[in-house]
Amino acid sequence: MSRVVKLAVIPGDGIGPEVVAEAVKVLDAVTVGSGVEFEKTPFSLGAGRYLETGDTLTDDDLAAIAAHDAILLGAVGGVPGDPRLKDANIERGLLLKLRFELDHYVNLRPSKLYPGAAGPLASPGEIDFVVVREGTEGPYVGNGGSIRRGTPHEVANETSVNTAFGIERVVRYAFALAERRRKKLTLVHKTNVLVHAGGMWKRIVDAMASEHPEVDVDYLHVDAATIFLVTNPSRFDVIVTDNLFGDNPDRPGRRRHRWHRPRRIGQHQPRRRVPLDVRARPRIGARHRGHPEGRSHGRDPLRRPAARPSRAPRRIRPRHPRGRGGHREP
Repeated sequence: MSRVVKLAVIPGDGIGPEVVAEAVKVLDAVTVGSGVEFEKTPFSLGAGRYLETGDTLTDDDLAAIAAHDAILLGAVGGVPGDPRLKDANIERGLLLKLRFELDHYVNLRPSKLYPGAAGPLASPGEIDFVVVREGTEGPYVGNGGSIRRGTPHEVANETSVNTAFGIERVVRYAFALAERRRKKLTLVHKTNVLVHAGGMWKRIVDAMASEHPEVDVDYLHVDAATIFLVTNPSRFDVIVTDNLFGDNPDRPGRRRHRWHRPRRIGQHQPRRRVPLDVRARPRIGARHRGHPEGRSHGRDPLRRPAARPSRAPRRIRPRHPRGRGGHREP
């Protein structure tokens, strides 16, 4: 008997529909004979929906999506500067609302350099690492405000929220992932100045390290980590960090080295609802310039049994045109 996975499909805006359409084709192809069947439900959400109805994500939308096992989300966001979207805040009203309401606390960001791919490093080594980013805390929770707005005396603040419970569960996931990989975990933070939040992250990682003696644990300030991601990315295996620092660490190297990064993969608890999403890039939407490789690899967790995330019915081994001829995405 096939295992049925209920999949909420949200193409979204810009390049999202194009990339999601290709991802669905790949998903259908690789699951043939795997014992996994996807029951897909499309949802029209994003800037386009907001411009038509004024709604971003209603309670009914949220309840319907929550009834699914996984979410395939293409991209959200309109053209920057569009006056019609001035007060919409699509990213917070849709993407972050899904993340917080469904408790998507693990945000995975894998990066890999495939053999033959062009890059500036003469000896890049094996570039294959994963950033494990906490997804429900930090400064993105919206805990802040402003007074005297629009005046010379305006005051604004964004308070970063960090809890021992939230840190422990994402760190535990990162250690489990490191055990299945090359057994190295790097905590990235800024403990020398963020002494309260950073100190708690460091203490929790150090305490949990005793439960995983086979995993080599180290620490880097976020600025140092950014340098190594450009100059020596092969030193990393699993990086664990908070919501803010995890939003950026793989980008300097990815931009310079053009390695392959499946777009963000989030997981819930992390046994259910696996949301996958990309940036909207509305200016290249509908031009067939999107590269579906990242999305095609990013949906790997969708094919894994929910209770056994490390085992897939069948692993995909696609060809990589960039590796053969040095071709790069636009």
